[in-house]
Amino acid sequence: MKKKKIKNKIDVPFTAIEHKITDSLPWKDLPIKARYLYFEIRKKWGGLDRGHIEFTHKEAREFMVGKTFRTHRDYLIENGFIDLVERGGLWGNKAVLALSDRWKKWGTRDFIVVSADKIFP
Repeated sequence: MKKKKIKNKIDVPFTAIEHKITDSLPWKDLPIKARYLYFEIRKKWGGLDRGHIEFTHKEAREFMVGKTFRTHRDYLIENGFIDLVERGGLWGNKAVLALSDRWKKWGTRDFIVVSADKIFP
């Protein structure tokens, strides 16, 4: 019997977002374009390593302009849905994003505030 190869990506024709995310207050606080960007990030994720999602500005320009991408990425960071692992951008480097669960503590004293302004001088 031939062994099946394990793929690096879960190959499914949809992007799943849990109801606990879409029903949450930090999700409802997001602008529509930030929600769309989150779907695109989740689609790029593929289901395996939550802490290493490579995303270039060129890829983002396929569905929104650069400034809009940065603005709405910052909303996702500030509301706790993603974290920035590596900035990228210079010399064609990819930004490395991580899916975050900080949003679960949004609005409580335990929420860790990450300001995109402090990450990006």
